[in-house]
Amino acid sequence: MNKAVITRMELYGSPVLACVLLSDAKPVEIRIEGENSEKREGTVLTAMVERIAVNIQAAFLHDGSGTHFYLPLKNAPAGLKCGQVFPVQITREKSGTKLISVTARPSLPGRYFVMTFGEGALRASRKLTGEEQKRLLGLVRSFDCEGGPDAETDIMIRTNASCASAAELEREYLALKCIMKKIRSTGTMRKSGSVLYRPEPFYLVMLRDIPADQIREIVTDLPEVKETLDVWRENLAETFPATRLYTDARLPLYRLYGFTSLFEKILEEKVWLDSGGFLVIQRTEAFTAIDVNSGKNTQKKEKEEVIYRLNMEAAQEICRQIRLRNLSGAVLVDFVNMEDPGHLEALKSEMARLLKEDRIHSGVVDITKLQIMEITRNKTSPPVAEILDRLRKKSEKQVKTGEILIDE
Repeated sequence: MNKAVITRMELYGSPVLACVLLSDAKPVEIRIEGENSEKREGTVLTAMVERIAVNIQAAFLHDGSGTHFYLPLKNAPAGLKCGQVFPVQITREKSGTKLISVTARPSLPGRYFVMTFGEGALRASRKLTGEEQKRLLGLVRSFDCEGGPDAETDIMIRTNASCASAAELEREYLALKCIMKKIRSTGTMRKSGSVLYRPEPFYLVMLRDIPADQIREIVTDLPEVKETLDVWRENLAETFPATRLYTDARLPLYRLYGFTSLFEKILEEKVWLDSGGFLVIQRTEAFTAIDVNSGKNTQKKEKEEVIYRLNMEAAQEICRQIRLRNLSGAVLVDFVNMEDPGHLEALKSEMARLLKEDRIHSGVVDITKLQIMEITRNKTSPPVAEILDRLRKKSEKQVKTGEILIDE
C-alpha cells in the first residue's frame, strides 16, 4: 500500500511543489514542478502559423508574445497556411535550444478515458479482456443520446475503467466531452496566445493513474492542494482516501520525510545495496546505463548462487530507481555475469514482473549475449535530475546577473 505526500519546498533557491509516493515508507516515485509553470505539457492554447518549412516537414508558430512553437506537419490540420490561428497542445516543454513542441490534435486524459481530436473512433485498452472491452464499449455508447462519441473526437477507454461504477464513468465522460466541445468551438475564434485548457495539477495526474486500492493515505500541508483533491475526489474519484492536512508548523512536512536529502541522493551515481554490492547509474543523451557491482562480496563473487542473489536484489533496486528518477527511453543494465541459463531466465522474469508495478508503461526487451538487459520506458515528463539541473542553472544565472544578493 502507498502513501502520497504533497508539499512545498525550495530547491536551489526556487520554490517547487513536490509529490512523493512512498511504498512501505520508502520513496518510489517523485514529481516536482515550479510554481509558475505557465506553458507546461498538456496546456491547450491558440497559436498562429508563422512559417511552414516543407523541407523538414514542420511549421513554426507563435503566441503573439514572443513564445515560439514547433509543429510537425504530420500533427497539423489539413490545408495549413501562414497567418492561420488554431488550438494546439504542448507535447514537450522547451529544452535547451529546442522549441516547445505542439500538436494540433489536443488530447484530454482522465482517470478512465482519453479524448483526442480525431475521427470519432471508440476503442478500449488492449489490456482489458475481450468481455470487459465489449461491456465498457456498450456502456459508453449509452452515455450519449446520440449513441456515442461525436464524429470529430476519438475516445480511448482506459484499463482503470474496469473497476469503476457506471456513474463514475459517466461523470468523467461527460466532463471531458464538455471541455473538448469548448476547445473545439472557441479555438478558432480567439486571438493567438489564448489559453483554452490548463491540465490538471501534476500531483493529481500522478495520483489519478494509480489504482485507488493501492493508495492508503494522501497527506499535504497545503490547504489549496487539499481543496483541489477534495473536489476531485467528490466529483470523479470517490473511492480514493480523503486527503489529510498536516498542520505542525514546527516541523515542515518536507523535513519530516527527509525530502532534501532524498533529492540530493537522486543526483548521486552510486546506489548501495544491502548486501554490500552497489549500482552505478549514468545518463547519456541516447540511453541510461546501470552497472551492477558485487562490491564487498569480492571474496565470494565466483559462487553462482551468491551472484544470482545479488542480481535479484539489484533488480528490485533498479526498478525503484527507474521510477524514482523518472528515467525513460532505453535503459541498459549490466548485471554480474551468471553461468546458469535458468538463473538468467529467472532474472529476466523477475525484472518483467517488477516493471509491471510501474504506472508508466515499461518492459524488458531482451538480454544480449554479454548479459546486458535492455529495458524501455515511455517518457511522460522529464527525468527528475534534468529538472533539478534546470533549477540549478537558473539559480547560478540569477547570481551572476545580480538578481540574488549574497551576504559576504
